Amino acid sequence: MGNRRAFWAALTLVIAMCVSCTEILGIHDGYLADAGMPCTDPSPCDDTNACTTDGCVDGQCESRAVPDGDAAGQVPGDCHKIVCAGGREEVVIDATDIQDDGAACTTDTCDASGSPSHTAVPAGTPCKVAGQDGECDAARSCVHTLQTRSRT
Repeated sequence: MGNRRAFWAALTLVIAMCVSCTEILGIHDGYLADAGMPCTDPSPCDDTNACTTDGCVDGQCESRAVPDGDAAGQVPGDCHKIVCAGGREEVVIDATDIQDDGAACTTDTCDASGSPSHTAVPAGTPCKVAGQDGECDAARSCVHTLQTRSRT
Protein backbone atom coordinates (compact mmCIF):
# COMPACT_ATOMS: atom_id res chain seq x y z
CA MET A 1 0.00 0.00 0.00
CA GLY A 2 2.89 2.39 0.81
CA ASN A 3 4.49 1.88 -2.60
CA ARG A 4 1.21 2.56 -4.37
CA ARG A 5 0.68 5.77 -2.40
CA ALA A 6 4.27 6.91 -3.14
CA PHE A 7 3.74 6.13 -6.85
CA TRP A 8 0.57 8.23 -7.05
CA ALA A 9 2.16 11.07 -5.10
CA ALA A 10 5.13 11.09 -7.48
CA LEU A 11 2.87 10.91 -10.54
CA THR A 12 0.75 13.79 -9.26
CA LEU A 13 3.89 15.85 -8.69
CA VAL A 14 5.17 15.14 -12.22
CA ILE A 15 1.81 16.09 -13.77
CA ALA A 16 1.65 19.27 -11.70
CA MET A 17 5.17 20.18 -12.79
CA CYS A 18 4.36 19.58 -16.49
CA VAL A 19 1.15 21.57 -16.33
CA SER A 20 2.97 24.47 -14.71
CA CYS A 21 5.72 24.42 -17.38
CA THR A 22 3.57 26.59 -19.62
CA GLU A 23 2.97 28.89 -16.67
CA ILE A 24 6.69 29.07 -15.92
CA LEU A 25 7.48 29.81 -19.57
CA GLY A 26 4.61 32.26 -19.72
CA ILE A 27 2.91 30.59 -22.69
CA HIS A 28 -0.87 31.03 -22.89
CA ASP A 29 -2.71 30.10 -26.11
CA GLY A 30 0.20 31.18 -28.30
CA TYR A 31 0.93 34.24 -26.20
CA LEU A 32 4.00 34.78 -24.11
CA ALA A 33 2.76 36.66 -21.09
CA ASP A 34 4.78 39.57 -19.77
CA ALA A 35 3.98 38.53 -16.21
CA GLY A 36 0.51 40.02 -16.66
CA MET A 37 1.82 43.49 -15.92
CA PRO A 38 -1.11 45.92 -15.79
CA CYS A 39 -1.27 48.45 -18.60
CA THR A 40 -3.49 51.03 -20.23
CA ASP A 41 -1.40 51.30 -23.42
CA PRO A 42 1.35 49.16 -25.00
CA SER A 43 4.31 51.39 -24.04
CA PRO A 44 5.23 49.56 -20.78
CA CYS A 45 4.82 46.16 -22.44
CA ASP A 46 7.98 46.10 -24.57
CA ASP A 47 9.93 43.00 -23.51
CA THR A 48 12.94 43.94 -25.74
CA ASN A 49 12.59 40.56 -27.43
CA ALA A 50 12.89 40.85 -31.23
CA CYS A 51 10.85 37.65 -31.58
CA THR A 52 7.64 38.96 -30.05
CA THR A 53 5.10 41.65 -30.75
CA ASP A 54 3.98 43.31 -27.57
CA GLY A 55 0.67 44.84 -26.66
CA CYS A 56 -1.79 45.75 -23.98
CA VAL A 57 -4.74 43.33 -24.06
CA ASP A 58 -7.61 43.67 -21.62
CA GLY A 59 -5.47 45.77 -19.29
CA GLN A 60 -2.52 43.35 -19.19
CA CYS A 61 0.72 43.23 -21.14
CA GLU A 62 1.04 40.32 -23.53
CA SER A 63 3.71 39.36 -26.02
CA ARG A 64 2.88 37.27 -29.06
CA ALA A 65 5.51 35.20 -30.86
CA VAL A 66 6.36 36.39 -34.37
CA PRO A 67 6.69 33.76 -37.14
CA ASP A 68 9.84 31.66 -36.90
CA GLY A 69 12.80 32.85 -39.00
CA ASP A 70 15.14 35.83 -39.08
CA ALA A 71 14.19 38.58 -36.64
CA ALA A 72 13.66 42.13 -37.79
CA GLY A 73 16.18 44.77 -36.75
CA GLN A 74 19.45 42.91 -37.21
CA VAL A 75 22.74 44.62 -36.29
CA PRO A 76 24.67 45.00 -39.56
CA GLY A 77 28.28 43.85 -39.70
CA ASP A 78 28.45 41.85 -36.46
CA CYS A 79 28.79 38.42 -38.13
CA HIS A 80 25.65 37.24 -36.32
CA LYS A 81 21.92 37.21 -36.81
CA ILE A 82 18.98 36.71 -34.50
CA VAL A 83 16.69 33.83 -35.44
CA CYS A 84 13.24 33.47 -33.90
CA ALA A 85 11.91 30.09 -32.82
CA GLY A 86 8.66 29.96 -30.90
CA GLY A 87 9.03 33.54 -29.68
CA ARG A 88 12.55 32.97 -28.38
CA GLU A 89 15.69 34.67 -29.73
CA GLU A 90 18.65 32.59 -30.82
CA VAL A 91 21.85 34.32 -31.91
CA VAL A 92 23.66 32.39 -34.65
CA ILE A 93 26.81 33.06 -36.70
CA ASP A 94 26.06 34.64 -40.08
CA ALA A 95 29.09 34.54 -42.39
CA THR A 96 27.29 36.87 -44.84
CA ASP A 97 26.89 39.67 -42.25
CA ILE A 98 30.30 41.11 -42.97
CA GLN A 99 31.70 44.20 -41.24
CA ASP A 100 33.14 46.56 -43.85
CA ASP A 101 36.21 48.27 -42.40
CA GLY A 102 36.21 50.75 -45.28
CA ALA A 103 39.76 49.85 -46.26
CA ALA A 104 40.27 49.10 -49.94
CA CYS A 105 43.25 46.92 -49.16
CA THR A 106 41.59 44.33 -46.95
CA THR A 107 39.22 41.46 -47.56
CA ASP A 108 36.41 41.60 -45.02
CA THR A 109 35.01 38.29 -43.75
CA CYS A 110 33.52 36.62 -40.70
CA ASP A 111 35.60 33.85 -39.16
CA ALA A 112 34.23 30.53 -37.92
CA SER A 113 33.75 31.88 -34.38
CA GLY A 114 31.61 34.77 -35.62
CA SER A 115 34.23 37.50 -35.31
CA PRO A 116 34.88 40.07 -38.03
CA SER A 117 38.18 39.60 -39.86
CA HIS A 118 40.02 42.04 -42.14
CA THR A 119 42.81 40.31 -44.06
CA ALA A 120 45.33 42.32 -46.08
CA VAL A 121 45.23 41.84 -49.84
CA PRO A 122 48.59 41.23 -51.56
CA ALA A 123 50.79 44.29 -51.98
CA GLY A 124 50.40 45.69 -55.48
CA THR A 125 46.66 44.97 -55.69
CA PRO A 126 45.00 47.81 -57.65
CA CYS A 127 42.82 50.19 -55.61
CA LYS A 128 41.42 53.72 -55.75
CA VAL A 129 42.63 56.54 -53.53
CA ALA A 130 40.90 59.93 -53.78
CA GLY A 131 39.42 58.79 -57.10
CA GLN A 132 42.80 58.02 -58.61
CA ASP A 133 44.47 54.72 -59.40
CA GLY A 134 46.64 53.31 -56.68
CA GLU A 135 48.10 50.13 -55.28
CA CYS A 136 47.84 48.45 -51.93
CA ASP A 137 51.05 48.47 -49.93
CA ALA A 138 52.21 46.00 -47.28
CA ALA A 139 50.66 48.17 -44.53
CA ARG A 140 47.12 47.70 -45.95
CA SER A 141 47.07 51.25 -47.32
CA CYS A 142 46.07 52.32 -50.80
CA VAL A 143 48.73 54.67 -52.14
CA HIS A 144 48.93 56.57 -55.42
CA THR A 145 50.60 54.52 -58.11
CA LEU A 146 53.12 57.30 -58.76
CA GLN A 147 54.15 57.27 -55.08
CA THR A 148 54.57 53.52 -55.19
CA ARG A 149 56.67 53.58 -58.36
CA SER A 150 58.84 56.45 -57.18
CA ARG A 151 59.88 54.40 -54.13
CA THR A 152 61.27 51.57 -56.28
